[in-house]
Amino acid sequence: MSESEDSQGNEGDKAESRKPLEQCHSQAKTRRDAKSNYDTWMVGDLDPRNEEIRNICGQREHFIVYFVKGGWLNWFYDAEKVKGAHRLEAEAQILLNRGRSWIRQKKEFSEFRNIVAAAMVHGLSDLEEGKQYDGCFSDANEFLRGRTKSTYQIIFVISAIATAVLAGGLLFLFAMVDLFGFSELQRHLFLGGAAGAYGAVLSMMVRAKGLEPELRAFNARQYVILESVIRVMLGVSFGFLLVLLQKAGFLLQIGDKNPYFVALGAIVAGFNERLVPALLADIESAYGSKRRSPQPADGPSTASSG
Repeated sequence: MSESEDSQGNEGDKAESRKPLEQCHSQAKTRRDAKSNYDTWMVGDLDPRNEEIRNICGQREHFIVYFVKGGWLNWFYDAEKVKGAHRLEAEAQILLNRGRSWIRQKKEFSEFRNIVAAAMVHGLSDLEEGKQYDGCFSDANEFLRGRTKSTYQIIFVISAIATAVLAGGLLFLFAMVDLFGFSELQRHLFLGGAAGAYGAVLSMMVRAKGLEPELRAFNARQYVILESVIRVMLGVSFGFLLVLLQKAGFLLQIGDKNPYFVALGAIVAGFNERLVPALLADIESAYGSKRRSPQPADGPSTASSG
C-alpha cells in the first residue's frame, strides 16, 4: 500500500485472520472510494472489512478509531495527511499483543483496549496537526505493568522452583546415591550443582518482590519461564565451577575433609551470581601479572668499588 493511499489498522489482524488479504484490500479500496471523509462515518455503518461499527472512539476528517462487533479495535487514516502514523500504529499493535498475552480477565482487557483506543485518538490528532505523539501510550503501559507485575513474579518464581526441583533434585540424587558408579569427584560436582541450583532459587525468591516485568510483544510468559530456567542453570554451573576451583586448590581447602562445606560455598555461589565470575577474574589477573613480571637476567653480576 503506497503512502498516497489510506491506511487501515485492526488489532486482530495478527492474532486472527478473519478474511483473505486480497478481499480486505478490495473492500478497503471500495470503501475509500465511496466514503473518504472519516468524520462522516457513523455507528451502524459497515467499514471496508464489512464489519459493523459499534462504537466510535474518535474521528476527524483524516482518521477514525472505532470498535466493531466482538470488541475488536479498528482504525483508518489518510497516510498523506497523518504523517508518521505507521509508527504509532505499530506501537499500538505491540501494546495490544502484550496485553493479550498477559491480561487474562476479559473485563480488564476491555479496559486496557479502551485506554489504547484513547491513546490512538490522541496520537493521530497530534500527527494530523503536525505535532509529535511521544508519550501518548504512557497510561496504557502503566496499566499493563500494574496488572502484570504479580503474574510476572509468580511465573518467574514457580518456573525457577520447578527447574531446581527437576535439575537440582536429579543432581542431588546422583551425589547421594551411588546408582551408576560415579567417582568421588563426579559426586562432589553433582552436589555442588544441586547446591548452586538451590542458591539461585533462594536468590530469586528473595528478589522477586522487587522484580519489574520486562514486557515483550509476543510469547511473554514463555520468555519469563526461559529467563528463570537460565538463571537456575547458571546457579548449577557456578556450583560446578566452585567445586572445581576447590579441587584445584584455589579456595576452601577445608572442603577436602568436609564436602558439605563446599556445598555451602556452592549455595553462596548460586545465590550471588557475581561471586564465581569475580573469583575467576581474580585468578586470571593473578596469573596474568605473574606472566608479565620481568624475569632476572642470567649471568654473573658485576660490582664496582670506589
